[in-house]
Amino acid sequence: AYIATVTYYDRQIPGSPFKISCVPGPDASKCHVDGLHPNSLYITGNPIEFTVNSSEAGHGQLKVYIQGPHDYTPKVYLADDGKGVHSVKFDAMKPGRYFIVVAWSECHVPGSPFKIRVHPAADASKVIAKGPGLHNGMLGDTGEFIVDTKQAGIGTLLIRVHGLKDAFKIEANPIKSDD
Repeated sequence: AYIATVTYYDRQIPGSPFKISCVPGPDASKCHVDGLHPNSLYITGNPIEFTVNSSEAGHGQLKVYIQGPHDYTPKVYLADDGKGVHSVKFDAMKPGRYFIVVAWSECHVPGSPFKIRVHPAADASKVIAKGPGLHNGMLGDTGEFIVDTKQAGIGTLLIRVHGLKDAFKIEANPIKSDD
């Protein structure tokens, strides 16, 4: 605390001396962002959540700005736990690159702006299966077919064949996208 004495013609004014309490100013470099990783898999339609810890950054205000693809700006939801940890959530409804600016009292926190890529949600209706192995066959013969998932988005391909136990063998060989 500081003491300030205010005088007028060598006489203290009413209320003087004043006790002044000072707190450290904001320091964005002491903020920590958790949960945003450039190599993580983000899918459209799923909320993206991360936290900003400002507990050691002094008194300040958190601001988060997000710019998505094609000038898409998602609504940002902020929650403060009262102890300096802020939860941030937004819905990435369009696939593409997102730039996330995290500022503490108008200054970038370490790592800001963050860049993430949001991928389209998987769409099974865009998977194409074709080939003679999907139709009639003979026991002992090879039945080959191709499953094309290029237009379906990111997902897991699962192939199950029902019939006599151990009567068949499945081999899956990914084909490069330029083939």
